[in-house]
Formats: sequence, C-alpha cells, structure tokens
Amino acid sequence: MDFIHSDYAVVNEQLAAHYGLTKIYGPHFRKVPITAQSNRGGILTIAAMLAMNSDGKDSNPLKRGVWMLKRILHDPPPPPPPNVPEVDLTNPEILKMTLKERIVDHRNKAACLSCHAKIDPWGIAFENYDALGIFRTSIKNKPVDATSELFNHQTLAGIDGVKRYLLAERQDQFSRAIVHKLTAYALGRPLSFGDRADIDSLTAQLRQHDDKLGDLISLIISSNLFNSN
Repeated sequence: MDFIHSDYAVVNEQLAAHYGLTKIYGPHFRKVPITAQSNRGGILTIAAMLAMNSDGKDSNPLKRGVWMLKRILHDPPPPPPPNVPEVDLTNPEILKMTLKERIVDHRNKAACLSCHAKIDPWGIAFENYDALGIFRTSIKNKPVDATSELFNHQTLAGIDGVKRYLLAERQDQFSRAIVHKLTAYALGRPLSFGDRADIDSLTAQLRQHDDKLGDLISLIISSNLFNSN
C-alpha cells in the first residue's frame, strides 16, 4: 500500500529541490522521510507520473483520470465515441472558465457524459499539481479547486482525499490490479478471462501476506498459472 501513500520519498538532490525538500545532497537516489506538508508520498504524487500525464503546459485531468483507472484500479474507461466535440477555446465565455469549469461544461454534453463522469473526478483531484508535478495552491490568482465527486457520490478532496478513499474502500481492487499487471509481466502475455480464477486466488493470498510485493513475486512464480504457461 506504500504505492498509494508512504511517509517517505525516494529522491536525489535535484528531485528533492523539485519537491521542495531540503538538505538532500548528491546525485544518488535515497529513501528520505517526509511530512504531510510535503504533499508527496506514493506514486500518485511523483513528478514523473504527473508530468507524463500533462499537456506540457498545464495539468491534464483527463489523462490523469484515465491513468488512475487503467494503472491503479485496472478499470479502464471505454474508448471515446466517434466525432466527440472538442472544447472550443475560441469561445470567450469558455476562456473565462477555470479548467475544472471547462471540464464540467464539456461533460454536460450528452455524447461526453458517459465516459467523463467516470474519468474526470479522478483527474480533477490532481489539480494541485501543475504540468511538472509541482504542488500549487492557486492558478492565475484563483485558489485551486481539486474537489470532485465520483459517480457513486463519494467526494474526493484533492489527492489526500484520493489516497484516503483508496486505502479505506479500494484496497482489494488495487491489490488485484497489482496482481494482474505483475502476473501478465511474468507470463509475457496479456491475461484472458480463463486466468481470472488464478488471479483471484493470487490476490487473496497476497492480501493474507499483508500485501508484500516480495511475497507476491514468490506467489506468482510458484503458482500453477506461471508453471503451466
């Protein structure tokens, strides 16, 4: 569960400066303790992930939301329907909107609602992080609004809210996602419906082993699925 949140970060001097951490010197990476005020901990707040899921100029809630669903929860959204209308950035009324307001306006269109209702709330929760993953509290002199509501009416208050919700309500789903992805990597092939029972069994065993990644590797390589592949 340290992937979701941890009280440490792995940094070198350059990355520590990017995160606002002090007294870290040298190019080698090391594990350092962090406080809640650092707004880091776990892979959801690492600069590489946040920068990868931006547009180069600012955050990208859509890309970050899709990444969350695909990589963390293994619940990818459906592909977008054809001929989806794009946000009209020549419209002066739209230009006045915050990014969150533009997303809400776009989502209110019938053709966009089904996908965006599932994706957008996860992505909006990352809005305290800019295109390079630097923590921010305001955008263009306006306070950042990183609060969103999932389709099940669960409120996510920024990235801390995401972490709390995942650890309180989605541990089983996250563990299964880790098992699925690591097993597929170990087998060197995509998993199929026929592998589902084995993945469920490995997930149950992982949970019994307190979700230790080293134990998961041992469980996979000793499983019938791995040895009969």
